[in-house]
Amino acid sequence: MNAYGRVACLDAATGNEIWAVDVLKRFGGANITWAMSECLLVDGPRLIVTPGGDDALMAALNKTTGRTIWRTEALRGDRASHCSPMLFRHAGRRILQAVLRRTASA
Repeated sequence: MNAYGRVACLDAATGNEIWAVDVLKRFGGANITWAMSECLLVDGPRLIVTPGGDDALMAALNKTTGRTIWRTEALRGDRASHCSPMLFRHAGRRILQAVLRRTASA
């Protein structure tokens, strides 16, 4: 992911771009003060992103095609932050966590 929310999948051998998605445009997000800087999370066939947009707070993309697999609903006033999504186990459950920031107007 670059600083402007563009996520790209590159061929490791050639460096050629396989697919690219602007997650801020796709999910109705807006860039943040010092630009996007999360480390994306690969979970099996999914690539987890946190665009913090009006159409999705978090989303999973197919890591081989870039298509949206699922998305969460937006939370009014919550936006992306400089924190990467994390996956962990607790009490036998897989939990996906993200830290977002609340905008002043919310």
